[in-house]
Amino acid sequence: MFALYNLVLFFAAKDFVYLIYNGYILSSLALMGSVLGYGFYIFPEWLQLVFHKQVVALNCILVIFALLFLVYFLKFQIDKKWKFWLAIFTIILFAILLIVSLWLPEYASAKTLFILMPLALAVCFILLITKMREGVQWEILYIYSWVPLLISVAMQPLVLTGKIKYSFLSHHMFLISILVEIVLMAMALVARMRYQKEQVIYHATHDILVGLPNQTLLETYISSLLKAQRVFSSCLIDIKNYSTLAPYLSTNALLTLERQVINDITPMLVYERKVHSINDNEKYPIKLAKVADGQLMFIFDSESKQEIVNFMTHLKDKISKEIQLDGLLIELKTNMGICFSTNNIKETVANEFIQHARLAIEQNKEEEKVHFYHELAVLNIKEHLKLACDLQQAIRENELNLYHQPQIDLKTGEIYGSELLLRWKHPEHGFISPELFVGVAEDTGLINELTLWVIEQAFRQVEILQKHSDLAQKISVNISGKDIGLSHLLPYVEGKLKEFNIPANMITFELTESVMVTDFRALDSLMNSLSKLGINVAIDDYGTGYSSLNYISQLKFDELKIDKAFILDLDHSSRNLAIVKATIEMAKNLKLKVVAEGVESKAIEQKLLESGCDIVQGYYYSKPLPFDAYLTWLDNYKNPVI
Repeated sequence: MFALYNLVLFFAAKDFVYLIYNGYILSSLALMGSVLGYGFYIFPEWLQLVFHKQVVALNCILVIFALLFLVYFLKFQIDKKWKFWLAIFTIILFAILLIVSLWLPEYASAKTLFILMPLALAVCFILLITKMREGVQWEILYIYSWVPLLISVAMQPLVLTGKIKYSFLSHHMFLISILVEIVLMAMALVARMRYQKEQVIYHATHDILVGLPNQTLLETYISSLLKAQRVFSSCLIDIKNYSTLAPYLSTNALLTLERQVINDITPMLVYERKVHSINDNEKYPIKLAKVADGQLMFIFDSESKQEIVNFMTHLKDKISKEIQLDGLLIELKTNMGICFSTNNIKETVANEFIQHARLAIEQNKEEEKVHFYHELAVLNIKEHLKLACDLQQAIRENELNLYHQPQIDLKTGEIYGSELLLRWKHPEHGFISPELFVGVAEDTGLINELTLWVIEQAFRQVEILQKHSDLAQKISVNISGKDIGLSHLLPYVEGKLKEFNIPANMITFELTESVMVTDFRALDSLMNSLSKLGINVAIDDYGTGYSSLNYISQLKFDELKIDKAFILDLDHSSRNLAIVKATIEMAKNLKLKVVAEGVESKAIEQKLLESGCDIVQGYYYSKPLPFDAYLTWLDNYKNPVI
C-alpha cells in the first residue's frame, strides 16, 4: 500500500527520492517475508524460495536503498562533499557483497555482512548528525524513524544470546520497527514536500539575498488594500548612483550597501505604527520590500503630505553617511519618491503605485528631496490648462532641454550615437515627467510645435557634435503619432538639414508601435519620403504596442528598438530571453538593425551580444546627460579617465 501511494507521489512530484523509497519498502517486504515466512502468502512459491536462499543479498539491497534514500532525502548530493562520497563508497562495498553473495555459501557472505553492517550504521549516524546540527525541521521525522530500527538491531544479538527472553514481540521486533520506520518516513516525505512547496512560494515572493519581500508580494499586499478601498502611500527609497556603482563593486559589496540601508531604517519602520506590515507574521512583522536592485519600498498609512515628508526626511538623514566598500569610499545617499492612492483606486492596479513612485524620482532625479508623483488624471481642467500655457511659454523661450543617452555598437564597443530625451524643469514644480507634459501637449494641440522645436534643437546640437568630435554620430529623435499628419513636417526637416549642413543618414526618427495602427497610409507616405531624404526610421518600444508583422514588413523601417521591459531582467528571465532572441532573429531576416534599451549590467550586455543585438543603451553605460555633460562624456569615453 505504501509502495503504491509513493508511486503516485512520484508521478505527481517527479522526485527521484520516491522511487528510492519504494525500493526500500519492497526490499524490506522481501527480506521480512523471507526471514519470518509470511512471504509464502504474498509471493509465488518459487520467488519466496529464491528470497529464502538469498537473505544476505536482500540485506545488501536493503542497506543500499536505505543509504541512497538517506543521501537524496537529506540532499547530500547537492554539495557532494566528503560525506556524500563516504556514503557512495559504502554503497559500492555493499553492491560488491551483493554480487559475490549470489555465488558464495550463505555462512561465508553472512560474516562479511556482519562486518560491514557497523560501517553502514556509522555512515548513517554521521549523515544524520550532520543534518541534526543544521536544524532543518522537516528532517526531524526521518531522524526519528531510525530510532525503532536501531533499537531492534541492538535487541537482535541480545535475543540470540539469551539476554532477552524469546517472545512474539522480540521475534517480530525488526518487522515492527520497519513498519514504524516506513510510516515515519512517509510522514517525513509529506513534510519535505510541504517544505519544498513553501520554499517555492518563498523564493517567488522574496529576495533571497536580503531576505525581504519582493515586488510580487508587495503588489499582492497593495491589491488587498485597493480591494478594501484603503487610502495609503507607496514610499520608494532609491539608493543614489546604485546602477553607476554596480559595474565597479563586487556582488558582496552591493549586498553590503543594500543591507546597510536596510539595517539603518528597519528600527524606525518597525516602531512606526503607520507603516504597514507586508507579511502575515504578527510576531515578526516585515515592513520593507525590495522592488529592484538598489530600491526599497514601504507602505505608509497617511494622507498628510507633511507627515510623510517629515518621516521620509528622517529616514534620509539616518541613511546619509560615508561607507567603505571594496576600498572605495562611497557617500551613501538616496532619492525618495511617493505615490498617493486616489479616490478612483478601483481603476488602479497595484503595479502602478510602484511605477509612479519611481517616476516621482525620475522626473526629479537632479534634486535630492522627497518627491511626489503628479498624475495627469488628477489635474483639474484649470491646472491642465495652466500647465499647457507654461509648456507653450517654455517652448517659445527655449526653457526645455534635450538630454543625450549614449548608444554603443555592441560588436566594436564604439559610440554609435545617442537618443535625445526631452526634459522640462518647471519653475514651480521642478522636473516634470515627459509622460505628463507630452500628454498635455497632445491633448491641447501643442505637440506639433513641441516636435518642431525638438527637431531644430536636435539638428543644432548635431552640428556642434560634428565640430566637436571626429566620429560620425547618429541621433535618435522621438516622433509623436500626432505628427504623422503634419503637412509641413517634411519641408521643415529638409530645410533644417540644409540649414545646419547635416547628412540625413545621421538622423533617426523613432515611432512607437501604436502609430502604425492609427493612420497606416499617412505613415507609409511619410516613411517613403523620409527614406528618400536618407533619414532612418525606427520602431520604438517594440513589444509593448499593437503592431503586427504585416505592418513591419510593409513599412520601410531601418531599426527595431526592443523595449526595456524585456531587457531589464534579461539575465534572470528565460522567457524574456527567448522573446528577445526571437525578435532579433526576425529583425535580422527583415534586414533591420536591432537596438536594445535598458541595459544595466555586464550580464545583460553579454546576453544581448550572444543573441546578435547590434546597438545598446542604458544606465550601464550612462544615464541621460545634458548636452554639455554629454560632450564631456564623449571625451572621457575616447580618452578614458577614472
